[in-house]
Amino acid sequence: MAIPKLIPIAREEGYHTDQVGNCDDGPYVGFEMFISRPIAVLHIFDLKGQYVRTDSWDNNNGDDARSALADAIAALPNAKPGDVRVAPFSEKLLGLTFGLIPDDNDHVEYVPYGLGFNPPWNGLYDT
Repeated sequence: MAIPKLIPIAREEGYHTDQVGNCDDGPYVGFEMFISRPIAVLHIFDLKGQYVRTDSWDNNNGDDARSALADAIAALPNAKPGDVRVAPFSEKLLGLTFGLIPDDNDHVEYVPYGLGFNPPWNGLYDT
């Protein structure tokens, strides 16, 4: 089974994919993580699910990453939590690579967080 052009990500409230949803401008995908320090990122996509940009916050830079992510999502026009479908992407930020990166084995990994998406492409992930 080939990797789809748009990767489904199911929102799971209270878990790794709690901060995903849609707004008037398209899908958004947010993550809080600890990779040597608290970091938060918000990936923004257009209405076709194509990557637009990533906003990031790093506690080492004086940000409160968790609060900044919540504020950024609240500022999106008509943001509503829910399942999304977005294109693979890769972006270097904060000295790390972030993205939904496909491999040759029908697998897409959200790095650096380590969530794996696989057939049957139902939006659920492996850690």
